[in-house]
Amino acid sequence: MKYNLNKTFKELKSKLFEKESEISSLKHESSITKDQLQTMVEKYQSFKKELESTQITCEKLVESYKGYEFMLEKQIKNNMKFAIGFRKND
Repeated sequence: MKYNLNKTFKELKSKLFEKESEISSLKHESSITKDQLQTMVEKYQSFKKELESTQITCEKLVESYKGYEFMLEKQIKNNMKFAIGFRKND
């Protein structure tokens, strides 16, 4: 009987150690996930402030893209050259 009790105690101790290791691992993963989420929230807030400071609305941005797309379509149809930027003179 004492042998059975000793065996049961060792088994329980082993299971307890496994569970404690699992809990420790989950806490570590939770900490990493929390840090990642915090970084994402900070980047979102920063982007939101930057976008608000430009005073550009989504409607204006979409309108701008549509205009650019229209100009590209005209370029393709008329085989015209259209570019944004500067040209280096050789």
